Amino acid sequence: MPNLNFDQAIAAAEKIGENATVTVVITTNQDNGVVSYMKGNLSFYKRHSQGFYFIPEHLSTPSSSNPILALFSDRFLNCSQPGDTFSVTNPFSSKRPENFALSINLLLDTVTATFTQLSHANHRYSFQLERRGQLLIGIGAPMGNNTTDAVYTFAFISVEDIIPH
Repeated sequence: MPNLNFDQAIAAAEKIGENATVTVVITTNQDNGVVSYMKGNLSFYKRHSQGFYFIPEHLSTPSSSNPILALFSDRFLNCSQPGDTFSVTNPFSSKRPENFALSINLLLDTVTATFTQLSHANHRYSFQLERRGQLLIGIGAPMGNNTTDAVYTFAFISVEDIIPH
């Protein structure tokens, strides 16, 4: 099931149930020239109550030991090979990712993303998302400093049963 919109991903996860995992790709763009790329798996949780609290249907990282890794364009990786006489750099260093926990909540028709930056004192921020074609998009807090906002895009790649039958 490649290239799903959010509603299709949720519908497929509901059919599978609590064993569903959704692969998501997220990009950000900030006005200071920093962009990011993230890819990870989110677990599906049905709506339920916990004591007096109602917990909406949501997707989230299964634990802090299984975060979403974020690569930023301001962290350069030297890509030169032994014997090269020149140095080539890539603006996304896979050796210096940030770790994020993510929850995407669906309450009525409102979709909200909550990021927790695990490597920076669990800095947490939330913002609403809107459906645009196959994507969810939103404007929220930046992932770094030196700016006030970032544009986020969420693409849902696949939904799978983590316990094959």
